[in-house]
Amino acid sequence: MEHIKNSDHSGSPRLENTCIALGHFDGVHSGHRGVIDLLLAEAKKDGLTSVLLSYDRDAGSSGPKILTSEEEKAYHLRQDGPSVLLSWPVGDGELSQGRIGLTERFLKDILVGALGAKVIVAGKNCPDIDLLRAGAGKYGYRLAERDPVLYQGAPITSARVMEALENHDIETAAALLGHPYAIRGKVVRGKQLGRTVGMPTANIDYPPLKQLPGSGIYGTLAWIDGALRPGMANIGKRPTVDTFDYITVENYLLDFSGDLYEKIMTMEIHVFVRDVRKFKDLQEVKEQVNLDIEAARSYFERKNSQ
Repeated sequence: MEHIKNSDHSGSPRLENTCIALGHFDGVHSGHRGVIDLLLAEAKKDGLTSVLLSYDRDAGSSGPKILTSEEEKAYHLRQDGPSVLLSWPVGDGELSQGRIGLTERFLKDILVGALGAKVIVAGKNCPDIDLLRAGAGKYGYRLAERDPVLYQGAPITSARVMEALENHDIETAAALLGHPYAIRGKVVRGKQLGRTVGMPTANIDYPPLKQLPGSGIYGTLAWIDGALRPGMANIGKRPTVDTFDYITVENYLLDFSGDLYEKIMTMEIHVFVRDVRKFKDLQEVKEQVNLDIEAARSYFERKNSQ
């Protein structure tokens, strides 16, 4: 899959004979997967290039939270994804005009004109479905529509995923997503207090608008240097060691030693272990963390034996 980031506003990429789906695709959840599967099928049927145009809010610092950065979307689409992932900043006036949504000008000049859309794929519950239906006759593309994907009788939405994550309900979040929730970012330097108790953690930098799970300790699997490694993450504030009012994402890889700084880590969250709480000192932290590690090991051992 080719990932094109149209971030410099210097003009649209030029493509021809494409089948396009566009929208937030935030979370790349099972509802989105239904649209993507239809995109791939329609592109194959007509011999077109499949293109997923994703509304890019990575650079934002205000507004609603996001489940996935553009790099995380690419991660989830690395298998069975489109030929092209095109990340388009929603601040571009031709697209949003003060809102996140489709305009007729963008439909005509960009989707059909610059990107060569012969087929456009959308969910029937897409906010812009009426505009897309009307545009098909005017601009000569075919519109393929996908019914909403349901979970427990209701359409799958990013809001439902966020609610599950906030409530530590990792199992429901994964069921809605169709894959484990992931945090992808560069490993940066923290206070390095974990080293003092023999448990160095990797601090993962994440986008400002990233929706994180509720504060807690989690069992994780992390991709680093092409290998998948089990670990345990602390997500939240650190009441034992500081009073800073910001959230950190720190992952301790089990049975690993090595320098991770400046490397990209993709951390999948698989199980909630416990809430964050304050301890009297670092020794008490170490004792509790040892118990947490055993809980995480037991979970992955059970999972591997199933």
